[in-house]
Amino acid sequence: MLRLFVLTVFICLAGPVWAAGDRFALIIGNNNYTNFRAEEQLVTAINDAEAMAAALTKIGFAVTLVTDGTKLEILRALNRFEGTLTPDATALLFYAGHGVEVDGANYLLPSDVPRLAPMEKYLVSASAIALDDVLSILGRARASVIILDACRNDPFEEAAAREKAARGAAAGTISRGLAGVNTEPSGTVII
Repeated sequence: MLRLFVLTVFICLAGPVWAAGDRFALIIGNNNYTNFRAEEQLVTAINDAEAMAAALTKIGFAVTLVTDGTKLEILRALNRFEGTLTPDATALLFYAGHGVEVDGANYLLPSDVPRLAPMEKYLVSASAIALDDVLSILGRARASVIILDACRNDPFEEAAAREKAARGAAAGTISRGLAGVNTEPSGTVII
């Protein structure tokens, strides 16, 4: 919660810098993953998303809030969000939930992502939201900020460990945490 407070203060102080043009925010918070076990569920993602939405609304952002969003719900929200962005706009995306990295690409996990086996890493791209796609959408705005509060515990990790033990071989195909992100186009900040 302290991180959220610090980010909110930063955004409020930066408000005058963003005074020109329209300001739009897409806030996503996922706690409940339908195909994950109880210990893999998150507790604070929705609370953080709601607090961020309230803070951004106070400083003049048009906010869209998605909680426990399925892939289809998140893609629809991204589509609508993209439609609001102009070259003069400021865009902000806040994501709280599970995130994973596969072969250097980052993915945000929707609430309906299936439980994947370790050797099914290519299904992540079909089941999740690619961060590169989000960057492309936000690139339409004059300035964009992406705040990722992604859980660093890979929800597929335990299954990978079980399979590795059963096979006696390396099975780590999905990495813990997120990979470094290229901030092109210019004008994009990732926190």
